[in-house]
Amino acid sequence: MDFVKFLQSKLIASATHDSTSGWMPGFFEEVIGGWVGEPLERPEQGESEIREILF
Repeated sequence: MDFVKFLQSKLIASATHDSTSGWMPGFFEEVIGGWVGEPLERPEQGESEIREILF
């Protein structure tokens, strides 16, 4: 879906927003399982840097 169509769908959905749950109807059905690419992996983060103390 291109970005303009995405924004249009969100605009239409905001008009039908479910105020009781806080989520748009069908939100989870549309979003869950949406990633179809390679599995996401988080690489090792390494050591954090030691920063100079600012006063």
